Amino acid sequence: MAARHENIGSQLIELFVSDDLRRVAGYGDEKLSTVVVGGSVFCDVCLDDVSRLQSNPIHGALMAVSCDTSKKTSKPDWLRGKTDEYGDFLIDLPSHLHAIQNMETACIVSILEVPKSSPCHQAFRNEHRGIKLSSVKNGFRTYTTHHIHLTLK
Repeated sequence: MAARHENIGSQLIELFVSDDLRRVAGYGDEKLSTVVVGGSVFCDVCLDDVSRLQSNPIHGALMAVSCDTSKKTSKPDWLRGKTDEYGDFLIDLPSHLHAIQNMETACIVSILEVPKSSPCHQAFRNEHRGIKLSSVKNGFRTYTTHHIHLTLK
């Protein structure tokens, strides 16, 4: 009976140690870091020659982040998201991209599609922008494109 308890105890220790090792290596349930890219997309419309330019958020625009990983054999990852009713989007990058050096030059944000209901659908031309680091705190990095404006003249 004592041998059986010893065996169970050693199995528990082994399980704990292997879970610990997986967590330290970044393979556990807990994420070690989070990297997100966000911004806002607006449609700027002038209704006539006398009116002022109106800027409205574009709801439902298909957005993508692509990062060059400098690996010759790999194609760039296109991570997708959509803008909400305020024109805002937020795309969470997978952990294999977190270690990219100089992410500001390695990653771009592209507008892949603008809804046909948006007046700026006609002005859309595969827009893309660079990103800038906006905050770092407790393993959480945020990059932004700030505001992207499509203009219908």
